[in-house]
Amino acid sequence: MAAEMKQRSREFPFVTVEVVAERGEFLISALWEGGTIGVEEMFEQAPEGRIRLKAFFEELTTRRACLLGLRETMPDAEVVDEGSVKIDDWISLLHGGFEPVAVGPFLIVPAGPPPPPVRGAKLLRIKPGMGFGTGTHATTRQTLEFICEIVKPGDAVFDLGTGSGILAIAAALLGARQVLAVDIDPEAVDNAAENLAINGVGESVELQHGSIERAEGRSFDLIAANILTGPLLSLFSRGLAGLLKPGGALILSGFPPAEFDRFEGVAALHGLKIAEKRCSGDWASLLLRKPAG
Repeated sequence: MAAEMKQRSREFPFVTVEVVAERGEFLISALWEGGTIGVEEMFEQAPEGRIRLKAFFEELTTRRACLLGLRETMPDAEVVDEGSVKIDDWISLLHGGFEPVAVGPFLIVPAGPPPPPVRGAKLLRIKPGMGFGTGTHATTRQTLEFICEIVKPGDAVFDLGTGSGILAIAAALLGARQVLAVDIDPEAVDNAAENLAINGVGESVELQHGSIERAEGRSFDLIAANILTGPLLSLFSRGLAGLLKPGGALILSGFPPAEFDRFEGVAALHGLKIAEKRCSGDWASLLLRKPAG
């Protein structure tokens, strides 16, 4: 048992970096390109108007190379802390399975041999990987609940920050006619592609590496963005509201309840109305609507 625990316990180098909120998504992209295996937003520690991110790495040399790259590409990024952290069950954390989760008409199960049919449920199979989203986290579950309630056959859907692809898969299985799914992390895109194929919707979903710019010139009935506070806010200045069709819906998730007022204010400036708020512990989601007129 001791030998097994030693194998499953590891120290991971990390670096904490801060930048103005408008540059948050660029920083996340730079960290992924620099080799991070995961990014956590430290929203409680960040000064107002800034975003603070903690990025984890497999090796110390990768962290050093990433920091060198940041100094060249983002000299405005400030390193506020670096060190290492012990994770006891990192194998399960990065690659393990999960307990089945029921959301709306779906039963979300780990990928593997197809389980027997479940009466009254649509199976949604996910292979865990670097792409976030198995349905077990509150933000994924809240966003998925909204999708199950809103998506109608024939809708055009934009999954912004697709992670594992779970939201795009759900939209396609619910009958969405067009689904665009994007992510700035190339490993997440690979993970999403696997999951799209596992669920038989690989031909129904357009999957791309990138961000909001991939949707230029299009409009959508529903946009779902389950990412981090800073990048979510910055998307509004990059034309997020303009991608919605009249009467369209925007789901924002991945922020703490204390940020509700901040998001409501930004939404109002862009002509969007609050339809519903949801909270689960430390996480919140917001459903916004664009007026139909």
